[in-house]
Amino acid sequence: MLLHVEYLPSGLERFLQRENEAIMTPGLLRPSCDSPFHPLSPFKTCNDTNQSLKLNVTRNTFWARYTPNSNSIFRILTWFLLCIYPSCIRNSFIRSRLLAIAKYRFPLRYGNHNVSRLTYSTVLKTGSAAQMQAEVDAMRFVAAHTTIPVPRVRHHWSEGSKGFTVMDYIPGAEARRVFAGLKPEQQQRIVGTLVGYVEQLRSIPHPSPLKPWIGSASGGALFEVGMAHSGLEEGWGPYADLAAFNDARMARLAQIDSPMGDRLRDYRHAMQDHLPIVFTHAAIHRGNVLLKQSPDGTQVDVVALLDWSSAGWRPIFWEGHRSDWLGRSFKGWLELGSRLYAGYKQDVDLERNLLRIKLGVAP
Repeated sequence: MLLHVEYLPSGLERFLQRENEAIMTPGLLRPSCDSPFHPLSPFKTCNDTNQSLKLNVTRNTFWARYTPNSNSIFRILTWFLLCIYPSCIRNSFIRSRLLAIAKYRFPLRYGNHNVSRLTYSTVLKTGSAAQMQAEVDAMRFVAAHTTIPVPRVRHHWSEGSKGFTVMDYIPGAEARRVFAGLKPEQQQRIVGTLVGYVEQLRSIPHPSPLKPWIGSASGGALFEVGMAHSGLEEGWGPYADLAAFNDARMARLAQIDSPMGDRLRDYRHAMQDHLPIVFTHAAIHRGNVLLKQSPDGTQVDVVALLDWSSAGWRPIFWEGHRSDWLGRSFKGWLELGSRLYAGYKQDVDLERNLLRIKLGVAP
């Protein structure tokens, strides 16, 4: 894979070390030819007109070639303008230029196809306008009411039906990549931290405590893959209460051609319509948890909880139900779900059967 990097000579090595830390083992950066720009011991394996750097990366090898051109001044001015005037990202020309540069500078993303690294310290996330607005509202709401580490929103805007959010880039490794290789005590520490985050969310007072509704942080529609019929673009709700929430979901399931459809009436009768309504992330899985290891390798901490697009007010067992379903195949992660839905196992089992019906699988 050829990674084309355009940058000033004096900052090339520093740039590569900083921006590839998530994909590169420290200490493996070595210049492959003699060059005044690289203070490390050179390996004379290429000619002076083809200066290259070889980055040894687990599973992949990236070649970064320094190629100065006439666009350097434009790039510097663009990045400087973005730092002092963040809303300039709304200009489609500037945004397209930054994304084109970032495509080569930052080859890896957070694991989400609609999240792209934008600059050293920011990422750009795109989606439907309503969904992105709901996520921004949730992130700001959580940041204001808890100590949960969430990316800071730098700028948000909409263009027609599409939404854009620029937020902080947080260095770290996705739990899905490293969790299985951690020691049992390290895994338990991570699970305990996430349980603490959920307890913080549940402690946030509902805006309408006497008659709690179900919806997003701002009282709008919910966006969740497990609920949507064809995708996140169509929101659900809001709903006046838990009974309305349950009725709407059962009505949607009744439209599905499934041999289990006759059982829906019994399932609806078994549902509880009077449960605490708490704030919920609704997507705490290994891909949305960023981890960072201490220098001595003995301690692993959660540095960010990502993807708040599904967050909102839901019944108290919902967080455990979603975490259990999304992490059902991963040993060690199942403990998180069971701890989050403690005392509501019957409700979680019922929701699991409803999801199987939605997928056309017999419960």
